[in-house]
Amino acid sequence: MNFTRLTLSDIEKVRPLLTKATNRLCDNTVGGLFMWRDFFDSHYFIDENQTLFIRHKVDGEYMFSIPLGKDIKKNILKVDSMCKEKGVPLVFCIVSSDELKILQEMYGRLEINPERDWFDYLYEARNIVSLSGRKYAGQRNHINRFKRFYPGYSFNLIDGSNIKKIRDFLEEYYSKNIMEDAIGIEEKAKVFEVIDNYERYGMVGGFISVDDKVVSISVGEIVYDTLFIHIEKADTDYHGAYQMIVNEYAKNISTPETKYINREEDVGREGLRISKMSYHPLRLLEKYTVKVLPT
Repeated sequence: MNFTRLTLSDIEKVRPLLTKATNRLCDNTVGGLFMWRDFFDSHYFIDENQTLFIRHKVDGEYMFSIPLGKDIKKNILKVDSMCKEKGVPLVFCIVSSDELKILQEMYGRLEINPERDWFDYLYEARNIVSLSGRKYAGQRNHINRFKRFYPGYSFNLIDGSNIKKIRDFLEEYYSKNIMEDAIGIEEKAKVFEVIDNYERYGMVGGFISVDDKVVSISVGEIVYDTLFIHIEKADTDYHGAYQMIVNEYAKNISTPETKYINREEDVGREGLRISKMSYHPLRLLEKYTVKVLPT
């Protein structure tokens, strides 16, 4: 396998192959893969059967996503064979619970590490759209306060006519929210990359404005029955701006076929974890790093 570095120019080549994933992990979407491609030094290879193989590098060690193709076990064995030829350990990352079972069926000894900071938060779309019931009382209170204070607010889709306003909002946002850790720095870079290459990424975004000022944005993509949220930012000077964009984006972007909303990981940030849990996820989508040990 001759792996090639993943670049923006590969989006349209890779996009249709990502739809072969059935585990609803955000990593198997254009946004999830391409926004983190440099952070994880992602390379890819597509074989004659249109199977997508992805290799990452984490802490100096090569790791592989579970191949996306028809015969999962056969494709895993292809990676196994390549690693044996090169004399490197066979390590898989971003392994879902179902994929973990397959690896356990195939191999006798595994070192299994759950990556809690990277678990995805999966919600029922109807719950985020309606926010009904006692458990969402807090979110509704914030939203009602926002509507009282800013009755002239509006929700709009992001397009070429307002993309500059979105970029200006992000410039102001990051001037107030300094990113100093490696994940934050990379996130900031890729958020701007998405906005600057909005059509190429092919995402759908929305924003809330008050008196023609952007106060919150959300950008994501729909894959089959799931809406994936890749970017979500708000000006906290506007009380309830986050709750408003979560709800308005879900109401305006979800389709009748949208059953789930994936709001991605918390990357170990306590505040983000509390916030995501407060929306009562249907479940956390587990991800594992799995090393195959010699028998």
